[in-house]
Amino acid sequence: MRALRCVLVVLGLCGSAAATAQAAYEPFDYPLNDNLAGANGGVGFDGPWTVTANGPSSAVTGAQSGVIVAGLSYSDALGQVLPVSGGAWQTNSGLQFGQAQRGTVASFGAAGSSVWMSFLVRQAETTAGVNYAGGTPGTGFGFGSAAMFSGIAALPGGAVASFYGSDGRSRDIGNAAGKTTLVVMRLDFAASGNDTLRVWFDPVLNQPLGSPGLIESLQNYSGSFNGATLLWGDNRSFVFDELRIGSDIGWTVEAAADAYEPFDYPLGTNLHNAIGGEGFDGPWTVTQNGPTQLVTGAASGEIVAGLSYPGLSTSGNALRTSAAVVAGQAQRLTRHSFGAAGSSTWLSFLVRQEGSSGAGQDYATATPGVGFGNGANAMTGGRGPSPNAFICAFYSGVECTSGLDLGGSPGDVTYVVLRVDHNSNSGANDTMRAWFNPVIGQPLGAPQLSGSFRNYASLFSGLSLV
Repeated sequence: MRALRCVLVVLGLCGSAAATAQAAYEPFDYPLNDNLAGANGGVGFDGPWTVTANGPSSAVTGAQSGVIVAGLSYSDALGQVLPVSGGAWQTNSGLQFGQAQRGTVASFGAAGSSVWMSFLVRQAETTAGVNYAGGTPGTGFGFGSAAMFSGIAALPGGAVASFYGSDGRSRDIGNAAGKTTLVVMRLDFAASGNDTLRVWFDPVLNQPLGSPGLIESLQNYSGSFNGATLLWGDNRSFVFDELRIGSDIGWTVEAAADAYEPFDYPLGTNLHNAIGGEGFDGPWTVTQNGPTQLVTGAASGEIVAGLSYPGLSTSGNALRTSAAVVAGQAQRLTRHSFGAAGSSTWLSFLVRQEGSSGAGQDYATATPGVGFGNGANAMTGGRGPSPNAFICAFYSGVECTSGLDLGGSPGDVTYVVLRVDHNSNSGANDTMRAWFNPVIGQPLGAPQLSGSFRNYASLFSGLSLV
């Protein structure tokens, strides 16, 4: 066996998502009292709004398509205010089973990828009858289609996440006449089997979303699609505003990391017992030959000048691992815990390989959790064996994806972004998705690697560089 010497920077660990640009945004910035049909503002769309009645096909215009009104606002439980602009759109109370549909420039649906959608919606004063108002990715929402929507639903405060014409679920979110609700959805597209819709209602801004309020996995979209649809029940006036849809969407995924380590320690010092950064609960511990054999001093690695990556904001320095250590791990506890059913954990880092790459234990990866033992219910992703292949694997030697050859050579800096989706079904496998060298400020798109092998089966905290 041989050791791989590398330089690492941990950029963040969080329970939400990585920040990239939204694909489309509609602030309903049209003149007050204008109708919605034919309106063509916002960004990221490929055509104007179409409004229909009694499902997705019977187009209406003029007053029947609803009217532009003053914009909505949202303050979270901590008093933080959602940035908004423009007006809002009020549905026509004379319309039954209405839909407002609009195509987007970007398409969604690639296996292993996700699409996010968020909007504000104000409950109508009339609450009896078929009371719902929500949104769905895609243009048009027909009975029995392989699609899913979420939003507000029957009082006393129910909210729904379901497929149209199929089973769904609801929960009490305190919905009431005249109340404005912030709805955030994430649709995860499975490589096989059912896709999964996760929904958060009235989340706290600028924090990881945590566990969703509702989760449904009922059908599979089975292809690429684009667009967004807002839909509502019978004969009442709901108000919609601040529609966002994309692979990631602005404020939802720009939450501060739960933990951030810039390795801002004096150059030439060692990592053992270092205690800087944010969001951690104790100092760094470094081991060899697995997670338990402690090393100190020079064997724990050296602080060197920081790494850089195009467009990525960095600070501090970096850690250079010791070439004398085999199967090394740098471990540290975090204040926050991860692993709740239905939630996600994100982890990102920069890594640079130094020296030649060869056979043996030639890898530099990271994993959520403290320590990474043989046979543990854990997963790791990062840089793998020559020729600079990348891996997404469990530490068992057999349950891992095939390598991904990105080319390059020793000395290149690689930016690794990992997401672990914790399955909501007890005993079912969790999934790790991995992106390598993404373009900063653009949607991540489909991951380059993903693996579903085991289930963490409990809450945990911390991270390990492996």
